[in-house]
Amino acid sequence: MLCVRAASRPSYFVFVLCIYWAPLDAVEEKNAWRDFGQPLRSAREHFERDYLEFHLLQTRGNISELSRRTELERTHLYRKLKGLGLNPKDEKYRQ
Repeated sequence: MLCVRAASRPSYFVFVLCIYWAPLDAVEEKNAWRDFGQPLRSAREHFERDYLEFHLLQTRGNISELSRRTELERTHLYRKLKGLGLNPKDEKYRQ
């Protein structure tokens, strides 16, 4: 995590910008969703798995942050992650 602190007139406001990052090569290049010969349902499932796995790595498994980034409610997100076989508590997302 990279945090930058900036201040303009310390008595008025201070803001802190934190960026969660993970190397892009940490996400495997599956790209199964680019295979246009598969049914739409299968392609969507592969894309959603890759998309959520990428953001899980970016947020280090933080569901609240993942929910904010994907604009999905946490309860729906938990259900979707379970359906895709992704466990946010897995160690590979916590590093």
